[in-house]
Amino acid sequence: MVLLAPLLLCTIWLARLPKRPYVSVILLDEAGQLATPDLLLLMQTAHRAVAKLVLVGEQQQMDASTHGGSLRYLSQRQGCARINTIRRQREAWARTAVNDLRGGNAKAALDSFQGKGLLHIEDDSQTARAQLVKLWQVYTEANPDKESMILAQRLKDVKPLNELVRKVYQNQGKLGTENIMTECVVSNQSLYFAFSTGERVRFTKNDYKRDFTNGVQGTITQVLQLKDDIRYTVRLDSGRTVSFYQSDYSDEQGRLQLVQAYACTIYSSQGATVDGDTFVLYTTAMDRAASYVAGSRHKDNCNWFINGQELDAQSGQRDKGETPTLEARLKTLARCMSINKHKAMASEYIAGQQAEQEATK
Repeated sequence: MVLLAPLLLCTIWLARLPKRPYVSVILLDEAGQLATPDLLLLMQTAHRAVAKLVLVGEQQQMDASTHGGSLRYLSQRQGCARINTIRRQREAWARTAVNDLRGGNAKAALDSFQGKGLLHIEDDSQTARAQLVKLWQVYTEANPDKESMILAQRLKDVKPLNELVRKVYQNQGKLGTENIMTECVVSNQSLYFAFSTGERVRFTKNDYKRDFTNGVQGTITQVLQLKDDIRYTVRLDSGRTVSFYQSDYSDEQGRLQLVQAYACTIYSSQGATVDGDTFVLYTTAMDRAASYVAGSRHKDNCNWFINGQELDAQSGQRDKGETPTLEARLKTLARCMSINKHKAMASEYIAGQQAEQEATK
């Protein structure tokens, strides 16, 4: 088995299925992304089936978007097996830097990235995005056989990155001229995208009837504007070609469940491995977990792009009228990357409150 990152294995229940000579095992990967109510339902189902449930995940990565923290809590209460060997990154210094991000030692990781020329602090957010796409283009043209990935924390940062990359492809003649503007939805947020032949797209909703899976990517081979609808033909990366009408793959508000896929959120990248370089647009809201996920998807190098004005605002230098220094910016960046914002279970909070009350008696 190839170990891609530190893992945590937690066994929840072990028993034998009635009237069967073998043990039924449920293996749940990326268990930290499962919300606590959903995990509870799965545990109850496994209990009724008299089955063994094994949770596999990385508790230092980003939690479930709602009701998170259950994997870390169970690993502390139930015990777990830990695999700490990292083999995704090819070079030893890169594996050390990933471990530093994981452990909250962001200063050491940043020193490594800076020493390799991978840290780019720009004057503002627009320049940071433009420089990211510029260096991404240089990399992809020089390494046509390598993979790459562009990452940002927020959808509002992902969209302009998508637009910049799309412009590069249009200038290269790799996209058609249809440019059919469509209202789309991802994570219940409305975004408008233009679609043409050759467009890289990602499905954002499971549709079991059509065998569409959330997160699957592909390339549009045909897009037709009809009188009251739009017809898409997409060649999936798996090799399968699918066709559908927008009206058949939309939410209740008619928003298409398909988006451009040139850049993606850090949260959606969890579990991905990029056989090449990654390009990360960093914002100061990215805590230890987000920085660790963003900085560990690559096999070769992770390139960081940061808005210097945002760092200056965090450090207070801009408000004081002081001239920003690289040392102060790196110190602020390291502090933001090291902040632990992991979610806590309600039971942990109650236990903490009770402990405080006991201590004050």
